[in-house]
Amino acid sequence: MKKQYLLVENDEFARYLMIDAIQKIVPGAEVRTHENAKQALNDANGFHEYDHIFVDLFMPGFSGFELIKLIRKENITTPITIVTVENDRTMLNECIKAGASSILRKPLDKDELQKLLNQDAS
Repeated sequence: MKKQYLLVENDEFARYLMIDAIQKIVPGAEVRTHENAKQALNDANGFHEYDHIFVDLFMPGFSGFELIKLIRKENITTPITIVTVENDRTMLNECIKAGASSILRKPLDKDELQKLLNQDAS
């Protein structure tokens, strides 16, 4: 079965890098993207159909933190990874408390991404 990922990232170059990295690690993976949290909420597929969700922490409109809270409020258990340059431990801990499964730092570390995706496969 083909793996499906959702990437919510407002930066076009960051989206390109993530899509490329995911598809190299998981050949044949399908990566759906949205530029902001509002678009993601309107996604007709629904969050439960993805194997993993990647969310930028800081986006125009409302944040990745708020998006995580809304997803978890719907009892969706899909793993969610915050992708961020943020180093504030308090903020990152709040993301974990809100329901993020993990944090991936920018610039993207492909080895860390691979470990994360390998965990999904096991």
